Amino acid sequence: NAGGDIPSQDKVDDLKTWLSSVLTNMETCLDGFDELTSASKEKEMMQLALRNSTLLTSNSLAIANKIITILQHFNIPLHRRLLGFPSKPSSDGATGFPAWVSSKDRKLLQDNSSTISFDIVVAQDGTGNERSIAEAINKVPLQSTKRFVIRVKAGKYIENVVIDKKRQNVMLIGDGMGATIISGSLSFGGGSTTFRSATFGKL
Repeated sequence: NAGGDIPSQDKVDDLKTWLSSVLTNMETCLDGFDELTSASKEKEMMQLALRNSTLLTSNSLAIANKIITILQHFNIPLHRRLLGFPSKPSSDGATGFPAWVSSKDRKLLQDNSSTISFDIVVAQDGTGNERSIAEAINKVPLQSTKRFVIRVKAGKYIENVVIDKKRQNVMLIGDGMGATIISGSLSFGGGSTTFRSATFGKL
């Protein structure tokens, strides 16, 4: 660039993360258009625009992947500090958390589940407030600025969970890997759209 600054590895890795997310989003949109049975000029125009954008994004991602290799080839030192992670321990001892994670949320992430105060508890055996995750999500206040914490007790929950855009600051805590399981079965072949088939989705 004009200033002659060399991009750090953390910035390149962040760029790759964002480009990968954009690429996934556009591919999902293309899948949605492919699933439409009706043909129209508007559909063809949107598909063409998305395919062109997908190609450009894919090329950009390929370039970003090569940047680190090129810098290493010229023995240019790189420094890693991903997505706002502090390079040195912070004053509150929360090393390893991004700078944008509040102290309250850090405490939530570090605490044992037995010491956390939950807003709702989900349990299939009826020992909680709700029996399904979807029922608990429906109890989340709309556009709330307060963190809403849901505990999902051990069990296999056969449901497709969707958190809509009006429900924010939602945190789900399970009983551990292999204990709390969410398993959906929607698919395009089964009559659903690709967009709606996610086992756990945030709109």
